[in-house]
Amino acid sequence: MKNSKRIYWGIFLVVLLCLVGIGCFNDKTPNTPISYNPNFPADSQLIVWMAPEADTAKFKDWLKNLKDNNSTVNYNYCDQCDSSLVVLSGPNLVTAVSGALASGGSRGGSGGPSGGGTLYYWCYNFDISISDSLYETSKKDTVKIDEIRYLDPKPVTIAVFDTGIDSAMLTDASYTYNSPNLSCLGPQANKGWNFIARNNATNDDYFSPGHGSNVSRIILKQIQQLGKNPVKILPVKIHSKEGKGNLFDALCGIAYAEKSGAVIINASFGFYSPRVQERTVDSAALLFKEFTKKHLTNNKILMVAAAGNTSDAQQIAAINFISRNLDTMNFYPASFAGDPEMQNVIAVTTVKESGDGSRVSPRQNFSGNVVDIGVVSNNIIMPGDSIYLIKNPRLANSMLEGSSYAAPVVAGYIGGNYNELRSKIDSNEFNKQNIFDTLGIRENATLTPYVKAGKVIKQ
Repeated sequence: MKNSKRIYWGIFLVVLLCLVGIGCFNDKTPNTPISYNPNFPADSQLIVWMAPEADTAKFKDWLKNLKDNNSTVNYNYCDQCDSSLVVLSGPNLVTAVSGALASGGSRGGSGGPSGGGTLYYWCYNFDISISDSLYETSKKDTVKIDEIRYLDPKPVTIAVFDTGIDSAMLTDASYTYNSPNLSCLGPQANKGWNFIARNNATNDDYFSPGHGSNVSRIILKQIQQLGKNPVKILPVKIHSKEGKGNLFDALCGIAYAEKSGAVIINASFGFYSPRVQERTVDSAALLFKEFTKKHLTNNKILMVAAAGNTSDAQQIAAINFISRNLDTMNFYPASFAGDPEMQNVIAVTTVKESGDGSRVSPRQNFSGNVVDIGVVSNNIIMPGDSIYLIKNPRLANSMLEGSSYAAPVVAGYIGGNYNELRSKIDSNEFNKQNIFDTLGIRENATLTPYVKAGKVIKQ
């Protein structure tokens, strides 16, 4: 009898452990995505992503062996959004995985412990930031979103990868994403996710210019003016109150947005990278590209990316790499727009049209081969920089400046026409060129050195 009781108690404990999440049928416990860990420098955090064609069992065995042989190495998954994406952390990480890294470049690479094809992609984790430099503070002003009736009531989900959304600046809850389905990040992530605090608190925006809030405002203003179909804003908070984020959170955010049903991602952030020589690899760009292809390109999900801004401070920090022309250096993810495999990525800058000729913004990046669209600025005082004389309610006497605020004009314009576009363009042909053609986005020949075919839009 005593033995029977012990068996029953044993079964009970096993079942209990399964229920509380230790997991009887998986070799891992789902983890909430982590943010940049200040206890480990950038060269002690390594992003590893299993290639889609790789053997899952081999990849998991590699991770298990790595952990078994190096007790100081820890790893966190991107949960069920993409359980093949992990970030490793710990001291002496390079030494710990030296065998696996042997095929990589200076920043990382791809390969497999046993050779014979790509098993995983890897690169060091590092900071990425939004590209605008307005850091003054002022009081918050409430911005009332106008009520409007739409021709097509079916909403479109646009994910805003940014600093969150200040609920005092966007007061109409009808534009807030709220899914009845269980999120891949868990039951609390059905309204957006805060990758900085690792919770669902996205209704704040402590970055002083209100970057994410203003990006969302611009998207919604475009939607209102078109009056065709509404949108739901999915806040993906990957930047802190200092405007800083990291690559791992951005990648995990992409998987989360895809699983959450987003059809457009507004990416007003990025990182610079030099052009690489032939037969060399920028492993961060390679991992970013392949991950984006899997989750976005292959699913016809659009990414509207800011072309980036160049400032004196950036040039001093990376004097050998930084210029305004994206033909001579890269700014990711915008530079993916120049890749023929990435027909879902749209790069946006700001341009000026005036009587004395048209030109690109004096501060923002450009390229006749990479940048797809120039948003026309009508600011006479600062031609080519400010967007449509839209005031920033967070900053007294200031306008919204930078390619960060050009991108949401395009994201909102496409989003407001999205249902119509899907009805007119065959699913297999749903790419940016067909979208531009269907929308009738006009061209300006004088801008072709700066923007592909001189394509421009106005508000």
